[in-house]
Amino acid sequence: MKVIKSEVGLCIGIVNAYDKMNRAAQKEGPFLAAHQNSSGEWDTLKRIERKDPHLMERYPNLGSVTVVYDPAQLKPGDKLAFGFHGFTAETKNELKEKGVNVFKDFQCPFIATMDRQSESLAQEGFDLLVMGNKGSHHCMEAERLSAKHGKSCTVLEK
Repeated sequence: MKVIKSEVGLCIGIVNAYDKMNRAAQKEGPFLAAHQNSSGEWDTLKRIERKDPHLMERYPNLGSVTVVYDPAQLKPGDKLAFGFHGFTAETKNELKEKGVNVFKDFQCPFIATMDRQSESLAQEGFDLLVMGNKGSHHCMEAERLSAKHGKSCTVLEK
């Protein structure tokens, strides 16, 4: 069998999320942004935090967004937008119960779909095989969801 692989930069779901976040920052003013499993140089929120010049040129309002990495730091009344990789349902509920003003969810629809499918398949009794980088959100979340339902998840890197 021959496997053909291609590598891409940002997916259209992330580009769309950046655009929506940029428009929200223009309309709403400054707010906090957070998501789970941030990692790597191209992490979507780290690019905002370090004010990546290419990103700021295209989405200038992102300069008013403050990145938070630990949701436990959030306080009642904080104005929060979920970032591109979202949060687990449990974390979302905890934040709302804590009184954090969650006003937008910018989770990439492709990431949300993969998370839903991973959970659904594990819940149905399937073990998962995920292709990607072991430290990426996608793989870490698939592993977490598999374990939650007593199933295994194997990550195939290269």
